[in-house]
Order: sequence, then structure tokens, then C-alpha cells
Amino acid sequence: MPVLMVLGFAVSSLGNLVTGLAWAVWAALALQVIRGLGIAGIDVGVNTHLQRVVPPQLLSRVFGNLYGAIGLAAGLSYVLGGLLLEQTDARTTFVVAGAGGVLVTGLTALGVRRSDGGGNEHPVRR
Repeated sequence: MPVLMVLGFAVSSLGNLVTGLAWAVWAALALQVIRGLGIAGIDVGVNTHLQRVVPPQLLSRVFGNLYGAIGLAAGLSYVLGGLLLEQTDARTTFVVAGAGGVLVTGLTALGVRRSDGGGNEHPVRR
């Protein structure tokens, strides 16, 4: 599941990056649909992995912390993206967001690999 999560991050980030380079509106829309597949991979990968490795009595706490942090990060990205959009244009904003996402995806992949989360999930005893 961590591999699916990292692939989802990559597809989603590359979708934003390439949308900024799209030559037509219909192409941008198609690329955002592909980006949505990456988001689905992220959701399935993260949720399944956490349910496999987190003890049942801690699941609600872990999910609450995770999605609380995601909400804060989303709010910050909206503010920063809005400021960038105000200073530049939509293409630049998509390219910067995508490039940043690709960079963070690479760092995440390294972290997952170092933590041995890339393939050997150790299920929690029930």
C-alpha cells in the first residue's frame, strides 16, 4: 500500500505540472481527470496501510491527526497558491504546485523506503 500511495502522489503532482503546460482547455481537463486517479491511489493506499499497521484502539486518533494535518496543509496551500496566482498566472501556479509535489513525492518515497514501508507491511495482531 505505501507503493500505491507514493504512485498516487506522483500521478497527482505530475497531473498538476503537466496541466500547467497544457495547450488547450480540453487537454487541461483531461489531465486533471488523470490527476484524480492519483488522488484515488493516495486515499486507498493511505487508508488501507493505516488500517493494517495501526492498533485498532488507536485508529481513530491516527486518522484524526492525519486528516487534521491534511486540512491545515490544504488551507495553507490555498493561501500560498492564491498569492502566487495573484502575482503570476494559472499556468505558473500549476507548474509550481506540480514541481513542488514531485519534489515532496521523491522525499516521501525515500522516507517510505528507509522505514521499510515499501513492501513489507507487518499486520497488527488483533
